[in-house]
Amino acid sequence: MKRALAAAIAVIALACDGATERDRATLLRVVATDQEVSRALHRADELVAKGKVAEASDVVAKDARPKVELAAAELAAAEPTSSWGKARAADVRVVLKARRETIDGYVAALASDDVQKVIDALEAQKPVEARAMAVAAVVRAGP
Repeated sequence: MKRALAAAIAVIALACDGATERDRATLLRVVATDQEVSRALHRADELVAKGKVAEASDVVAKDARPKVELAAAELAAAEPTSSWGKARAADVRVVLKARRETIDGYVAALASDDVQKVIDALEAQKPVEARAMAVAAVVRAGP
């Protein structure tokens, strides 16, 4: 009886580990897509610093924004099954929601030709970027 119980626990543990690893692999892909968003936003920031606002707006609208949507779609399709995966997916979801909001604000600021609005939009990205980096580190580290 004890052996049967130990074997059953081992099978359940192995299945849980498999689910966690599948969740982690999926979340790593989503985080990688979010890092592409980060790089696109950085390129846009550099263009703004050079006074190339129209080019920056294109990068945000045609590169960063679609990648946020891609990451969100990847996450929505993932449906994590492990408790670790569900918790990390919730963290990533918060980051992607904040990315959408700051990107929308950035696009509006760039369109406004108001320097202070652009500065405010750039500043609004900092805590989102910090959170994205922290969440990515947790996902990379795994359970």
